[in-house]
Amino acid sequence: MAHSPNVDRKDGFTPSGLIFGLSFAGNIRLFSANGSDADIYRGDLVTAQANGMLDQYAAADVDSAGVFLGMSGVELRSVGNTEALGYYDASEGASDNLLVCLGFGLLSEIQEDGLGTALVAADRYANRELIVDNANNNTITGLSGMEINSDSGTTSLTLPIKIFDIVDRPDNQLASVDTSLPNARWTVYHNHTIFAPAGRVGI
Repeated sequence: MAHSPNVDRKDGFTPSGLIFGLSFAGNIRLFSANGSDADIYRGDLVTAQANGMLDQYAAADVDSAGVFLGMSGVELRSVGNTEALGYYDASEGASDNLLVCLGFGLLSEIQEDGLGTALVAADRYANRELIVDNANNNTITGLSGMEINSDSGTTSLTLPIKIFDIVDRPDNQLASVDTSLPNARWTVYHNHTIFAPAGRVGI
């Protein structure tokens, strides 16, 4: 069966393992969020606040706590229950429990934005910024719209992710293979997290 490569499928970060060779399951922890913050979608990066709560990672942030995986203790109250879709609706409750995969040592899969200059093999181990645009979040599926900002590469250690390698799957290829299919998926390392030493510069 033929696979269509590089489908534009915004879904934020999908944890795939730890750089130490272990499963990411051991990195999953329970945190709190409060209703005064932003909605948080499955696959979003989250960051810590001074009040001890977590919030959606914003473009101006540096440190992240990890990847939001979904809600804990979800009740299927109604068809319209957004928590049942896995994303945190800040308007639904003053305090909810979030399942988060800690970013320390974490490798995740995420697609590039397909705009500007596409990533190439030589971009491996370089640092990149994220596209954080709430208009890309999906309230139907509950999935994040975060993507790699392909044009943002520098050696700055404050950037949130480091390109590790292109995802090796039949439905994925370098965007340079076919420029009409620019949304390649990459494995990235979480470079700057609150639970680890400061990020490393890109190469």
